Amino acid sequence: MIFNRNNACDRIYDSLDVRFTRVCDNRCRFCIEQNGIDALEEAPVSKLVYSTIASGIRSVLILGGEPLLRIPRVLEYVQQIRDKVDTIYLTTSLPATIYANYDMFEELMSLLDGLNVSIQSIWPEENNLILRASSKHNRLELLKRINSRWADKVRTSINLTWNGIDSDAELSYTCRTLEKEYGCKHIKINELQHAEAQYVSYEEIMQCKLPPPYSTGCQTEVTMKGVTAKLVLKRSCFLTESTLKASWRDLIKALCNWVYKPRNKFAVMYEDGRRLPYWQMKRKEEKQQ
Repeated sequence: MIFNRNNACDRIYDSLDVRFTRVCDNRCRFCIEQNGIDALEEAPVSKLVYSTIASGIRSVLILGGEPLLRIPRVLEYVQQIRDKVDTIYLTTSLPATIYANYDMFEELMSLLDGLNVSIQSIWPEENNLILRASSKHNRLELLKRINSRWADKVRTSINLTWNGIDSDAELSYTCRTLEKEYGCKHIKINELQHAEAQYVSYEEIMQCKLPPPYSTGCQTEVTMKGVTAKLVLKRSCFLTESTLKASWRDLIKALCNWVYKPRNKFAVMYEDGRRLPYWQMKRKEEKQQ
């Protein structure tokens, strides 16, 4: 249906995005936070817990930066909100701090509803190169170790990007390898957002035609020969990729959303405990400095 409200930008869902820290051990060129505001003073966990509960939002997504650079703080935070919310998810690229705090990580995994792991390549050295990682440890072996116990909770996210996963053969081989070699049961394929120079279209490399992502939904279950893992495609639309155009269905839906102004409980909580109804971006003059 044209008027399905099934995108994140439709603003009808219940989610608190938590930027737990701005600090990261990677410097990805396509990081969505590269245009975000600078690091803030990290508040005591008690303040983050209070702000979370006060939001009234029942689903929490912990992001960064890299939240697992702060494993003791994250664990303390999750312990204190666990019985106050319905779901807790965390996104990570598997920093080396997991090794040094593995007991805490195990306890954290027992409390999380899901772990989103960002992997850029099935080749460990290339993965670190794309991440521009400060630590060169083997994140794929760490993923395998985690999947050996918690595969049902783990979703591995891969990005389509030029000079990375940018062809039918490369994508198919990556998904098969993640499943067979590293035990992945859930794989999310992402088209990049706000990264025109590196954007790769799933439709183009797979030579298929899909409905418009804005009007019919930006997340689509897909299948692939030789892969039994659950595959979800997260597509970009004209709002997130400048090379894409809006279809007539998109325009009708955008008009309806403007007229009816659908609302949700979405909010972003920053590391200082402050909440906003949106992600705060740097001003143009700040980017030019």
